[in-house]
Amino acid sequence: MTTPSQASGLATIGTVSPDCSCTYNTTGSSYLGVFCFTAPITGTGSLNMTVGSSTAVAWTVGFSEFANMAANPYQASVTYHGSTNAESTGNITPTYNGIVIEVTADSSLASISYTPSDTIIFSQGDGLDNETGTAQFKVVNGGTQYNLIETASGTAIDWISIGAAYKAL
Repeated sequence: MTTPSQASGLATIGTVSPDCSCTYNTTGSSYLGVFCFTAPITGTGSLNMTVGSSTAVAWTVGFSEFANMAANPYQASVTYHGSTNAESTGNITPTYNGIVIEVTADSSLASISYTPSDTIIFSQGDGLDNETGTAQFKVVNGGTQYNLIETASGTAIDWISIGAAYKAL
């Protein structure tokens, strides 16, 4: 995936930082990738961004906006991948108060559902080969260990997950 950039709009995007990423070739030869970027946005109004891929694969991209983040908010990240139904970010202990984000990408031979029911960023498939992605956001206290977990139900699941900690003002 290429670094997002501003295409047009009245708001202005600052320097985009590629904070963390995780890629994984699954047992079914699907290629999964998740990425976390941060960028300061100034001004008001619309902002259109361009995101591309350096390879001939399909990407689904989601954006979230958070106010009151520090100027350089990225603290730490952990990445995991596996083929069990219990998906996890692994343990992450932010130094400062802020937010922990979990982003997952999943591949399964059947439809996938989640407990807890996370925000599904994307879901595509034909009932035989399915890909989904989820995100969880949790406001956190510095110095406390977190492990964002979800349980996925499906058949022959492969998954990857990023847990990233960001600092508030």
